[in-house]
Amino acid sequence: MLSTSSFTAVSRQFLIARAVACQKCPEPFLLRIHGIQLRAASTSSSIAPKQHAQAQYLPPSSLNPRVNPAVTTLPPPLEASSRHPDQSFFSYLYSAGRAYLTFYKTGFRHVWTNHKEARKIRARIRNAPENRRDSALTRAESQLLHRDAHAFARLPLFAAILLVCGEFTPLVVLSFTGVVPYQCRIPAQIQQGLERAAQRRGDSWRNYRQATARNYRQGEVEDKSSAPSSVDALQPPAARHLARVLDTYPRIFDRVPLPAWYPRRKLKARMGYLLQDDALLARDGGVAGLSFQEVQFASADRGLDVLGKSEQDLRSRLGEWVNKSTKGVGKGEAREASIVSHMLQG
Repeated sequence: MLSTSSFTAVSRQFLIARAVACQKCPEPFLLRIHGIQLRAASTSSSIAPKQHAQAQYLPPSSLNPRVNPAVTTLPPPLEASSRHPDQSFFSYLYSAGRAYLTFYKTGFRHVWTNHKEARKIRARIRNAPENRRDSALTRAESQLLHRDAHAFARLPLFAAILLVCGEFTPLVVLSFTGVVPYQCRIPAQIQQGLERAAQRRGDSWRNYRQATARNYRQGEVEDKSSAPSSVDALQPPAARHLARVLDTYPRIFDRVPLPAWYPRRKLKARMGYLLQDDALLARDGGVAGLSFQEVQFASADRGLDVLGKSEQDLRSRLGEWVNKSTKGVGKGEAREASIVSHMLQG
């Protein structure tokens, strides 16, 4: 187990850095915070993005570094071996605990490395000319900013849990995935999150279709949200349904009545992030340049089924989404309407 003094120092360093961070960047409107008005039709960059020398910031050379974020934005490999026949139970627990502790320490280093790089990117964007900021950021850098904001906000609480629980942390955090930075989530947590999101989407689709059919039988006016529309024009049941499909708010709230503005606001925020990511992805090379792991990540972000899907199927569906979001549909609400319509078709 890590020594109390060393881990306390690490935790204090993270807390201080968070307090003095020069730029807060909450998800999801990362580009707009920097004053960037991204043009979906833009296919060229006036300013060549700075290529960083550190090897850990570049994916394998066979992939497109402009669309694939740093490998440090993903969890490191977990090297936990299975129990040997002649190994005692307590010896196995000790070796497994050491492997998990190494995994978490590496995840911490990844989060800190990403945060330092994110600060450099934000500084570069602030110093870029106003009329060129839309081309000063690659999709890979945008994703690093997005994931840094998500992970760094969760770091202090998770550091406290790890400090107290040590090797037993995996047993504690399995039920509290939301407080764990993504880089520190073990494979079981990621799998569990995908399964719960898939179940939530299925339940939401079933409830939405049943409610729509019930309205028809009762002779009520047809839900206009079935036609292409913006998020603001969606009827409350449709907005709540799409917010659940995209897993935009905690699942526990599915059991309680919510004010109509809450799911709509969450959906609007997620749509803004996805439209920006679609535009950057299309501009910087498209789905073909993504690694399979990034294809899975992007598909899950968009509420697409990931479990049990082949790489070819996922790439095809993600490519269809990006095409509908960026090709021939204009700007702003027109792009939003295209995606809303695509999602409501199931």
